[in-house]
Amino acid sequence: MSFTEITPYDGQLPSSDDLASFDGRAAALMSWLVANFAPEIAALAVEIAGALNGEEDTLAAVQALADGLGGAAAYSVSGDPDFAVSGEMFAVRSVIAAYIEAFRDATALGWGQEPKDMTAERLTNTVYHNTTGHPIWLSIEHASDFCQIDASKDGASFNKIARDGSSQTSTIYAIIPDDWRYKFWGAAIYKWTELRS
Repeated sequence: MSFTEITPYDGQLPSSDDLASFDGRAAALMSWLVANFAPEIAALAVEIAGALNGEEDTLAAVQALADGLGGAAAYSVSGDPDFAVSGEMFAVRSVIAAYIEAFRDATALGWGQEPKDMTAERLTNTVYHNTTGHPIWLSIEHASDFCQIDASKDGASFNKIARDGSSQTSTIYAIIPDDWRYKFWGAAIYKWTELRS
């Protein structure tokens, strides 16, 4: 996705110092903004919806964003030399803010989470499933030896996501996406911490 780089009037903005061209520049600039950016933002909403692959609550927020942008594309500056923004534009801003908040709360690492000592509940070479609804962050302090963290989306095919072969006590880190399985194997565990809800 790309944005048009050349604005009307070679990028010169409307200025109250040049009243002769103010109205023309203002109208051209707003028309250019609506024509070039409202469709791009709507397309971005569609791309994000596709990337989320079925996250129902977030997709509803994306749809609300796309619907709200329809009002932005209809905005007109005729008879509005001071660029007074209509109430419709504030509604669009509210929709965008709601989308960002919903997306953050649904997917962001660290929001509503805290570090938890999981040492007593975790063993080496044992598969665990992240069902928190968020990605989690692992921090595993281990003995001096080779070790690895593996992760799998389907629970069958695991891939290495972190590896350590330190000759001294060390800590290995990884981020595990929501609904993925993970395991640590190798060295003895001293402390296993997860940032989770």
